[in-house]
Amino acid sequence: MRFTHEINHAAVIDASIRRSLSIALSEPKGPVYLWARREAMESLIPSLPSPSPSSSSPNILSVTPIGPSALPPSAITQIIEAFSTAQHPLILTSHIGRNPLSVPLLSQFAKTWNIGVFCPCPSVLNIPYSHPNFLGISYLQPHSYTSYPADVVLLLDVDIPWISQSQVGFEKGVRYFIVDTDPMKVGSSMGAYDIGINVEGMWKADSHEVLQQLLTHSPPSSLSSHSREFVRKPIPSTRTTEILDLLHTHLPPSRVILNEAISNYPAVWECLKPERPASFFTSGGSSLGWALGASIGAVLSLREQALATDDKGEEEKMVVNVVGDGSFLFGVPSSAFWMARKYETPFLTIVLNNGGWNVRFSFPLHILVVKELIHFCSHERTESETVNVGCSSYWSCIIEESRRPDYRFRTLYT
Repeated sequence: MRFTHEINHAAVIDASIRRSLSIALSEPKGPVYLWARREAMESLIPSLPSPSPSSSSPNILSVTPIGPSALPPSAITQIIEAFSTAQHPLILTSHIGRNPLSVPLLSQFAKTWNIGVFCPCPSVLNIPYSHPNFLGISYLQPHSYTSYPADVVLLLDVDIPWISQSQVGFEKGVRYFIVDTDPMKVGSSMGAYDIGINVEGMWKADSHEVLQQLLTHSPPSSLSSHSREFVRKPIPSTRTTEILDLLHTHLPPSRVILNEAISNYPAVWECLKPERPASFFTSGGSSLGWALGASIGAVLSLREQALATDDKGEEEKMVVNVVGDGSFLFGVPSSAFWMARKYETPFLTIVLNNGGWNVRFSFPLHILVVKELIHFCSHERTESETVNVGCSSYWSCIIEESRRPDYRFRTLYT
């Protein structure tokens, strides 16, 4: 929570809301919470006319967030000097893609300077999957970094890249630099620096501005002759990855993916291969049950964006969420799907069944359930019609080991 405030009197409601919105829209962006006692809510105040465009009185929704800040020239020089002399530079980022304009800048900088990019606990697409310098993602699995030797590491908008020293895996003497809108992580119990790494520089700045500054510098001529190979570690092939690969094949390119597969977080990233900025999201938090409600919000957002830009392609993008069975239940599907049907916000849900919650499938306009065969358990069959009635969905099916999933995916478009 970015800000919590009690409204003490009805007369200050407009000022409190404007201040809260300004805080919510300033980096690091986040939710705010306002509350008031019954006495304040029942206070009588004169009705206020809505301000006209020519009026000098502020509109309750006209707020000014804090503008982005850049790094001082000395900090840019320090980072550039480190990259110029590094043999194995590395960039770590979790959510630089929250600003879609930062994705091409990071891609260009990584390519120009020949730097590997690794994404620990990503909550959004930060670099295209096909980028030659993209090394992959990790959700703090053991030995996540041991395959990537590094002597200079730049942490750009990273939440928690590691929890213990054993997870770092880099050799001693690595130079670390942190650039973030919240480098100290004051709202978290720990930060990237809490495990005893040697941080040479830490700055509070906007990553988009910083990347623009870094791109004004060209790599030294000696760097062009020093070739680096970036090899992405493959994930094990399983029944789940087979299903996700088929999903990637059959889904349209214009899609928005919401990933809450939890134990299969990495598999969804690796198999669906996101390329476009603002096309792939995870909750970014530890709570479960985010994806179903977020799918409704994603459809409404695309619809609003299409109206604002007069681009029908935005509204026609397909919203898909991939969830685990526990995340599916914590999302309160009966309520989520009722809202989806009420407000006409169709989306596709893929439920990966790990056998823990006896779930088969879910969703509003299309429901597809994948039985996780790695932890295969025998359950009583649930008919698709039962799910259709219980979840207010229009269509559903079960994918089992004996069925051809490619046929089921093709039925989505018939």
